[in-house]
Amino acid sequence: MRSTKTGMVFVIEDDAAVRRSIQGLLKSVGLRSDSFGTAQEFLTSERTDGPSCLVLDIRLPDLNGLDFQRQCPLNVASQMGKDSL
Repeated sequence: MRSTKTGMVFVIEDDAAVRRSIQGLLKSVGLRSDSFGTAQEFLTSERTDGPSCLVLDIRLPDLNGLDFQRQCPLNVASQMGKDSL
């Protein structure tokens, strides 16, 4: 039997317009998402479930994405793209 629960994607992006665009795209393909404007906001948030995927802006104002990976309580594998969305 297939689960009806969809994956959860966390989006960490300081640009609100980009954050909304990513969340809209995720919603259009049936994925749930939660977004955070800074790395610190994510790190201090109370989350009830872990993500299936994490979309992370590498150039955040408070903590760069590579330093974030070292502090993140999740197992983070990175994929850096050169193309913009």
